[in-house]
Amino acid sequence: MISAHGISKLYGSNRVLRDITLSFDPGKVTALIGGNGAGKSTLLRILSGAVAPSSGEVVVSGLAGTTHSIRQARDAGIWMADQEGSLIPAWTVEEHFRGLAGLEPGEPWRALVPAIQGRELIGDLPQVERQLIEVALVCAGGTTAALFDEPTAGQGLREKRLILDALRRAASAGATVVWVTHDLDAALAFSDRVVALKSGAVVLDAVPANMTRADLLDVFPAVDRTLVAAQQSSATASDGCLMRIRLDRQRDEFIGVHAGEILGLVSNSMSRTREVLRAAAGLANRHPFLIEFTKASDRRRLAYMSRERNLDWDFTGQSLRFNLTVGILKQFTRAGVVDERHELSVAEELKKNFSVEAASLDMVIDNLSGGNRQKALLARLASMKPRILLLDEPFSGVDANTRAALRSELRRLAGEGTAVAIYSQEWDDLILAVDRVVLVKDDHSLVSLSARSTSAAMIEAVLGDIAAPDRMPERP
Repeated sequence: MISAHGISKLYGSNRVLRDITLSFDPGKVTALIGGNGAGKSTLLRILSGAVAPSSGEVVVSGLAGTTHSIRQARDAGIWMADQEGSLIPAWTVEEHFRGLAGLEPGEPWRALVPAIQGRELIGDLPQVERQLIEVALVCAGGTTAALFDEPTAGQGLREKRLILDALRRAASAGATVVWVTHDLDAALAFSDRVVALKSGAVVLDAVPANMTRADLLDVFPAVDRTLVAAQQSSATASDGCLMRIRLDRQRDEFIGVHAGEILGLVSNSMSRTREVLRAAAGLANRHPFLIEFTKASDRRRLAYMSRERNLDWDFTGQSLRFNLTVGILKQFTRAGVVDERHELSVAEELKKNFSVEAASLDMVIDNLSGGNRQKALLARLASMKPRILLLDEPFSGVDANTRAALRSELRRLAGEGTAVAIYSQEWDDLILAVDRVVLVKDDHSLVSLSARSTSAAMIEAVLGDIAAPDRMPERP
């Protein structure tokens, strides 16, 4: 058993956790839910020894204070798969598993990523596969408590099922399993218990069998109904096609990205198709795609948002203000000197317009919740007035409020003539956000659907990835 006794956490004057007292039982799966900034990830990091509490203590099997560091926590059998990832790029896959106590013979990552060889370097693998390997590592033998921060975010249906199966197996082997998720349906279907945080305090602790999705939504801050109700516009792409993407240079099929339109991309081959966006942004030097920009486009005004927030998105260690304004510094720089008053005014406006919740513009970006970091990056990109905006998993790992706000801002940008292309496995949110969905099957077969007449079930049926009755493992 792992318990938190009177845990509180302050970052400066910002109180993230407020006197949390919870116990998590072995052999049980607990879902930890709540809005962005509720304190979910901070609580997991305290349990894992990665963050020290401002007050209170963690107790493992009756031994107090065993998680003052990651090393002490791991010695006690507590492992965590962080949303940002913690694998070492220069190590091979098998080096991460070497020497683990209680490890079963064989290659324990094979259940999640069967095609990966043990000698492959972590740094050479796509983020999706790194995430699966980290889940396998946490679920490996000798684990007393397995902690997961958004393990299924950005994964396809098949990968989500494999991950949830792995979590269930770990619990069946006697481990204490706690997972943070924004997937409320999965929390209800899969977990033995649901705990909700709001403003750093526990506001719900219940058995899923006695609850509905509506009950869980009650714990979130009231969502702006105008944002939730914002559906697809009747964009006609009157400014024409700005970019064409040919997945196969030998075929005449292409994906057109149009001004004023929000385009959604989904596929049954995640790693390769999402690489299309990196190729279009000029970040993939070797790729099989043909990217064509039309005369109406301006490649210099292309903006790209990666799903790997901690690696590609943020200027870590820098302030929120810097992260908001760094893309347009030249607007308030004269002779190499920044007009700080002008910069502060612009940063305040961006923070307000994109509903970035932060105690101060001087806060280090690392201390913001994932959803607020996501909104901050979108604010930065929007301030640069892109002609083409490419987004990889913008809805991954953020709550319902943030997803609604992101959809609203994307619609506003499209209304100003920006061409937006989104790759996402969060199909329900994608459908709400876009005008058109292009399905890529087996890397080249293209199906274009109007978002107004599309559903997640239809996408699943076309891609043929998973048999519907076996979509989600249930509680035993």
